[in-house]
Amino acid sequence: MFHDIENGLRRSGRNELDKILRKEAKGKIDYIITKSISRVSRDNSGSFKDKIIRFLRERGINIHFKNEELDSINADKELEIILRGMLAQDESRNTSESIKWGFQCKFEKGDIFTKYKNFMGYDCVDGEVVIVPEQAEVVRKIFYLYLQGLSLGQIKVYLESQEIKTVTGKGLWDAKTIRRMLTNEKYKGDTMLQKTFTEDFMTGKKRKNIGQRNKYYVKDSHPAIISLRSIRQGTGGNGKACKTR
Repeated sequence: MFHDIENGLRRSGRNELDKILRKEAKGKIDYIITKSISRVSRDNSGSFKDKIIRFLRERGINIHFKNEELDSINADKELEIILRGMLAQDESRNTSESIKWGFQCKFEKGDIFTKYKNFMGYDCVDGEVVIVPEQAEVVRKIFYLYLQGLSLGQIKVYLESQEIKTVTGKGLWDAKTIRRMLTNEKYKGDTMLQKTFTEDFMTGKKRKNIGQRNKYYVKDSHPAIISLRSIRQGTGGNGKACKTR
């Protein structure tokens, strides 16, 4: 049995489908049963029809679509399979548009997302964004060191020399990660919504929003970890001194 968890819209990431095709090429598979046409592919740009069904039919291998009770080995059923695939693709497009509209409504109302997974300083508890005290001190330390004139590389060296772990528990820091932290508005309690967007529902490819979509800036959307005034004074948001060791 083969099982893919990726969206049927996309060709990339379909490891189990690739495995089936490789096994077929070696003559190890002679019959395929799948739940529905949409489980194999909803993309009607050509990959579904040309690269899968016809590829297998030429080798005498049938795909049986259980929900539709169709067999790909029958050439006279090809048009019906294509039409049903088109319907599945349109259904996915409508679903994508509905999700996009829902996100847009959330943005316009100022709702923020509370999925703070692997985000240094914050966690989500019962739908609320909360500060993780130990991680918050690391964030404040980074801001303080930067304002003391240390470069990103020097901050990286300092954190590693003090055996301060990243949010994922790693001992090595990335200067790019430190830069993103220093430029992230969330640490002062604000949220910029729709920094990225999904360009095409078929590919799922995300792009940086540099004006293609509206952005929404929400002030005081959650508890702040740092304030510029306290960091410049060498203290964290809780009034404790942030001294280097």
